[in-house]
Amino acid sequence: MAYYKELINLKNKVNACLKDEDHLADESLFQHFQHGLPKEDQRELLEAKCSTFKEALSLLETFEQIETVFQNKKFKANEYTKKHYCKMHKTSSHNNEQCYAQNKSNKKGFNYQTRYYKN
Repeated sequence: MAYYKELINLKNKVNACLKDEDHLADESLFQHFQHGLPKEDQRELLEAKCSTFKEALSLLETFEQIETVFQNKKFKANEYTKKHYCKMHKTSSHNNEQCYAQNKSNKKGFNYQTRYYKN
C-alpha cells in the first residue's frame, strides 16, 4: 500500500495550495487517477467495479506482480534457447559450426553423413 500513502501525501500537498472550497475530494481525485491510467487498466478497474483508491491500487499491484512473474519466466525461456545444439550429434555440448570446424581439421576423406572414410 505504498502507492496509497503516496497518493494521500500528494492529495494533502495539492490541497495545501488550494483554498478550502477548492480542495480535491476523494471521488474527484479518483476520477483524475483513473483517467491517467492506460486504457487496459481503466477497463480492468471498471470490470472489477473499484470505487476507492485502496481497491484500485490493490488490483493494480496484483497485476504488476503477475506481470513481473511472467516476465521472469519469459526471460528464462529465452535464455534456454540461446544454448549450443549440434544437429549431427544431437547434443548441446557444441553447435553445428563448432562441430564442422572440428571435423574439417580431421582427415579430408571423412564422410559426415555415413561417418566412414571414403576410399
